[in-house]
Amino acid sequence: MLIVTTTQGATRLHEQSIPPAVQVTGVLQTDLLSAQAVCAVRSCQIILVEGGP
Repeated sequence: MLIVTTTQGATRLHEQSIPPAVQVTGVLQTDLLSAQAVCAVRSCQIILVEGGP
């Protein structure tokens, strides 16, 4: 599983206990992630988007 988030979000997630099968990648965007930013990390055809606080 790949989680793409902001660099701030990635820092917070790395402070948690994350299973080895989960890869967290931070991108240099401050508050909103674009589909282009996600696809730049890994080529994809389908993106599941989960919004949170």
